[in-house]
Amino acid sequence: MSEKYDLGAVGTRAEDEQVPTQNAREAYISLRNEGRRGKYCSYKTITFFVLLFILLLIICAAITWALTKKHYTSIDGSQEANNDGLLEENGTTISVPTIDPSLPWAGPQLPTSLKPSTYNLSLRIDLDEFVFYGSVDIVVTCETKTKHIIVHVLSLQLDKSVITIADVNNPTKFIGIDDTFEVKPNNYLVVVAKEELKKGNDYIVSFKNFEGELLPDLFGLYRSSYETSLGEKRYLAITQLEAVAGRKVFPCFDEPRYKSKFRIRIEYKTGFTALSNMPTVSTEILEEGWSRSVFDTTPRMSLYLVAVSVHDFGHVETNGPNNIKIRIWAPNEWLNQTEYAKKLAPQIYDYYGNYFDMQEIVPKADHIAIPDMGAEAMENWGLVTYEPSALLVDSKLSSSNDKYYVAQVMSHEIAHTWFGNIVTMEWWSDLWLNEAFATLGMYMCLDVLKPEWKVFDRQIMYEWRTLALVQDGDALHSSHALRIDFQSSNEINEYFDEIVYIKGSHVLRMLRSFIGEDTFQKGMQQYMKKYKFQNAAMYDLWTTLSESVNGELDISSIMDTWLTQMGYPVVYVNNISNSELSLSQERFLLNPAATDDAAKSPFGYRWDIPFTYKTSETGDVKQTTWLSQDGSEVSLSANVGESFWIVGNIGYDGYYLVNYYEDNWKNLADVLISNHYAIDGSTRMTLLNSAFMLARTSIIDYRIPFRMAEYLSEKEDQLGPWKIFLHHMKYIAEMLARTPHYSKLRAYILGKISPVIQSLGWSEEGDYQTNEIRLTLLSAALQLGDDSTYQYAYNQFEKWKNEPNGMPGNFLAIFYQAGVMRGTVENWELVFEYAQHSLVAGNRHSAYASLATTNEPWLLQRFLDMALSGNVLKSYDFSRAITAFEYSQLSRTMAFNFMRQHWDAIEATHGGNPWAMDKILRTFATGVNTEKEKNQLTDLFSNAAPSYKNSVERALDLIDTNIYWANANAEKIGQLLDLSNTEGTYSYNL
Repeated sequence: MSEKYDLGAVGTRAEDEQVPTQNAREAYISLRNEGRRGKYCSYKTITFFVLLFILLLIICAAITWALTKKHYTSIDGSQEANNDGLLEENGTTISVPTIDPSLPWAGPQLPTSLKPSTYNLSLRIDLDEFVFYGSVDIVVTCETKTKHIIVHVLSLQLDKSVITIADVNNPTKFIGIDDTFEVKPNNYLVVVAKEELKKGNDYIVSFKNFEGELLPDLFGLYRSSYETSLGEKRYLAITQLEAVAGRKVFPCFDEPRYKSKFRIRIEYKTGFTALSNMPTVSTEILEEGWSRSVFDTTPRMSLYLVAVSVHDFGHVETNGPNNIKIRIWAPNEWLNQTEYAKKLAPQIYDYYGNYFDMQEIVPKADHIAIPDMGAEAMENWGLVTYEPSALLVDSKLSSSNDKYYVAQVMSHEIAHTWFGNIVTMEWWSDLWLNEAFATLGMYMCLDVLKPEWKVFDRQIMYEWRTLALVQDGDALHSSHALRIDFQSSNEINEYFDEIVYIKGSHVLRMLRSFIGEDTFQKGMQQYMKKYKFQNAAMYDLWTTLSESVNGELDISSIMDTWLTQMGYPVVYVNNISNSELSLSQERFLLNPAATDDAAKSPFGYRWDIPFTYKTSETGDVKQTTWLSQDGSEVSLSANVGESFWIVGNIGYDGYYLVNYYEDNWKNLADVLISNHYAIDGSTRMTLLNSAFMLARTSIIDYRIPFRMAEYLSEKEDQLGPWKIFLHHMKYIAEMLARTPHYSKLRAYILGKISPVIQSLGWSEEGDYQTNEIRLTLLSAALQLGDDSTYQYAYNQFEKWKNEPNGMPGNFLAIFYQAGVMRGTVENWELVFEYAQHSLVAGNRHSAYASLATTNEPWLLQRFLDMALSGNVLKSYDFSRAITAFEYSQLSRTMAFNFMRQHWDAIEATHGGNPWAMDKILRTFATGVNTEKEKNQLTDLFSNAAPSYKNSVERALDLIDTNIYWANANAEKIGQLLDLSNTEGTYSYNL
């Protein structure tokens, strides 16, 4: 390869491409002409000449049009393709037979005949006209001889007349082009050269003139906007290329395996700032109010990491380890919210540099708050983008949860610098590994930097991305395996879900636990060094980790059982005799009525399970035994006396539930009441979660989890078990909301949490755990309608009206809710106006969410109308707003009816965003537990688009489990709740 282009090898070469001798267009024309021979019958001479004259006129008109038409061709994926996908050839749409699968453009993945090594990309971004113009030169190596240059292009206006091909050793001598056509289903542009490109040679493929629109669609190169405190609207341009939106910005090889170096220059209106992945090499003023910035060459990286921004933001700056320059960017009026991130970022970079024994490669790291993003953040190398609440913290108005969220997202994105950027997945099938490790790394990092947060407990139960919620969804038939064999990159976006992030991270956490933390770290360091700047597959990591344990464990075989089949097991602990216990496993399903088709799983829904446990005999000593994928039972020796107990899944490191024989459940409940510290806080979480999940499916009676929860009020001083308890109470409350049993459940929950609230009060005294328990229980009490909680919070809301910046940030969300839920329309409008103009993103989200707590149906309707219109709330905020309607039965009913009535508009606006649709559909299913409602939704979703079809299946599947629960458990729960005595306490003796 030529040193002139600074090319680097990108792994091994693939097998030779099978190049056909005739392309689809030629084949079609040949077949068409063959079919026409001899078709016309003999006519009278005059008729023949009349027809011939008309034909000549048509030909002349066609030639005139062809000579005068523009060379621009719109490449727009919104149109439907014909059978073989060849929609337009030189501006003409033709219908052809199904494409020959041997053709190089037939497959959903690019052929391996060409491999890019360097992109020289120039963009001119016009924020006045909302358009961009560009050109790109791509240096490619020919791996197998071919005439076909196939690249990804989508939604661009492309001038085909100036596409060129040249050998790098003779760049001024162009190779002729025979044809250029599109294969729209695959977003391909095919350029057919007049002569074959030779194996081993390097070529420059240039696309000198293309343009696109700066749309507010959150993908590709798009426009965002924000308003200043004076109401002035300002625009910026930003990229979001993951997973497959690079093709919307420039012609490219839009697959992660094609790592390349990128040389980028941007032209933009003077007065703005341009950023990209690398430091700025030069900036110059051009004519007529334009400027140009040129950036240094990137390391070899995947295309989805390319980033560009043009904005008028300010920044704060600090230095990180290895003298990396760290800058936090935001609109100037938001800069006072950047200090938290500025202090935290160097610590995170330092942690990962030490953990991997490898420092960051790129010499600068820009972190920028983007007003409009479809995702929380994006790990673009050197230019990380964030939704504002994921980066900015106000020292007065932000809550402790706001700070935790920023730390969580920053540590996740920075983890990708190593696991994703330096070493990248070969193909999207290993997307799970990319995101799962960044999620696990986030918890490992924060566990060191902020040990008081107990982040591994928060992994189990924190907002929507929690293991407890993920295990709900993963116990459905509509779940999916962690590793999916994607055939097309167009399938990927829908699978950026909680299974990938949370289940994936927990499975890796389980792996880290059973091989040991030090061994895991050593293996990760070896993996990073071995595959630095390369692509790697999942099995490459398993091989490296197997080496780190000296081959004592077949990690690949173990992990396959967790990655290639959906769901998870429940481990049964049975008492065989006074000296023996047995362990067995089966798949856990939330709907017992659903059939378990084991044939759909490569392992028959059996797993290799590292079962960890402690007993009353061993005390704090954790032991491990393995259950095999063959499903065989395992025997444990134990002195099973009257007071003996065993507890499994220690520390909640494992991704499984545990069921015990009834005497063991009884003894565990007694231990929690007498000395709950005998079982650590994380294991208390898994104990409570297993009990409630098993009761939910009627595997055990609900007496057991209610008995297990008896200790909470007097004993529990850790946040995690409280979160688990309230998570399950929330589900039961949603199921009972339309029954006479709801009031009894409400009294039960308040009976559990009120003594703790009275003890803790409304101060902010105590350690982190104490404050988080206080906030969690106060929020629950307010939602349940506790009068004393409401009255205090409402009085504080009245004070807030006069002093909006003087109240403690931790309690603001509660105060907003109290002011709205039973307040006047004036209060509702006051909070709405405050949310509209607040410059603190996390606080703004809390204020908006509180609007859904009102008891006035017409105000709920008003909020829904505004959210959908996109005129008052930004359209991408609709999914966030709609999830707030899970708050009460009234709000859920309003949201259900609203979405049914406006589904066409919702689908038109959000159907292309699978992340948003998943949240919307999850809200749809919340609390729905009747056949009538399910049938209404089934009809509504009958024509669901492929982009969110999986989310629809999950929503309907969850409703089936709700229907089962309502039929099987509603009356049982009512009877249990009748067991209260005159003091309002409960006893569920086993």
